[in-house]
Amino acid sequence: MDLGIQGRKAAVAAASPGTPATTSIDGYREAIDLNLLSTIVMCQAALPGMRERGWGRIVAITSIGACTATSPLAPLETSSLVRLAL
Repeated sequence: MDLGIQGRKAAVAAASPGTPATTSIDGYREAIDLNLLSTIVMCQAALPGMRERGWGRIVAITSIGACTATSPLAPLETSSLVRLAL
């Protein structure tokens, strides 16, 4: 993948709404696959070309839900919080 700048934003709130008490493990897996692991896959695909050129930027955008767990979107907020560490 020959990119100089790669941006990434994903969200699956509508697919897996719920609180920690009501969300199934599969709901968390769906959010993590779509919101976190897809970001990692895109970064891994972009990095070799960036390293080869000695330049590049990756911008991974998350939501305010990563910092303020106030809505019933536990899977999305959890995966967004983990994505902050990237």
